[in-house]
Amino acid sequence: MRISTGSSTSVLAVWRFACEDEIRSSPLIDDGVLYIGSYDTNLYAINAKDGKFLWKYATEGGIGSSPCAHEGRIFIGSSDKVLYAISADSGRLAWTCPTQGSIWSSPAAAFGHIFFGSDDRHLYAANFHSGRVAWSFETEGKVRSSPAVGDEAIYIGCEVVVVYAVDTGGQARWRFRARRAVTSSPALTEEMAYVGCQDWFVYGLDIRSGWPVWRYRSNGPIVASAVAQGKFVYIGSTDNHLYALDTDTGRLVWRYTAEGQITSSTAITDEAIYFGCVDGAIYSLDAKTGALRWRFQTEGPVTSSPTLAEGLIYIGSSDRYVYALPL
Repeated sequence: MRISTGSSTSVLAVWRFACEDEIRSSPLIDDGVLYIGSYDTNLYAINAKDGKFLWKYATEGGIGSSPCAHEGRIFIGSSDKVLYAISADSGRLAWTCPTQGSIWSSPAAAFGHIFFGSDDRHLYAANFHSGRVAWSFETEGKVRSSPAVGDEAIYIGCEVVVVYAVDTGGQARWRFRARRAVTSSPALTEEMAYVGCQDWFVYGLDIRSGWPVWRYRSNGPIVASAVAQGKFVYIGSTDNHLYALDTDTGRLVWRYTAEGQITSSTAITDEAIYFGCVDGAIYSLDAKTGALRWRFQTEGPVTSSPTLAEGLIYIGSSDRYVYALPL
């Protein structure tokens, strides 16, 4: 096990774009356009190459949900309790799907439907074309976790200690009960579902049964979502550490100590890991060793998660800016 720290190497932003309020949503890149939500109530479309404004669509509440793209439409939830389908080309409204609670969960598109959670304690499946609710699945608490879609089921957590596997018809396949809220979104492989929990543990669950194959205890609640790649699972914790765990056993491979809580999830290449931190920084680490490659400082906490595309890393900050940074 290696505990990594290090001094930063300076990088310069390729561009930055100012929104009107803080950004907790994570960016989506689709066909050369960056889409991101802001607490100023707007969904923004920005040219990914140069950061130029294209259009924005105003909802009735702050946006913490991250956008999803599918067949020419952008889908995003809002604290105004509505899921929106927006034309990617024009920024015009295609349809809405109202719920009874704020939507912080980020939607996912699959099987002809858009899946998302709501604070009204339901996982929804809305028809892609019309927004009509095909089915809803009632959970035990608010659903702020985002759905992970597998071959035959949707996996999601809720704020009252449960991780669910729900089949494509809206029926529960299994439930796993943790000890505290599950805000983290599951990461899937063919055999496992990996999820963090506010009970301080990362769980490796059998994807077919929900049986806990292993668990790893951090030193604080976990709200960041896991990312699995190769033999490693990467996840941050509010204990200020980014962990790399063995996918099969949960054994600690290395950990990196940041200067603040990590609620951002990671983006990964073969060589590097990228994530944001409440200390206002965006970090790049060596994927195999956890050694610091560089650190970029913003002027506000970074709870947004990074997206990699076009040879750049894109991420938002509570300082109101979206940043494009070199890899």
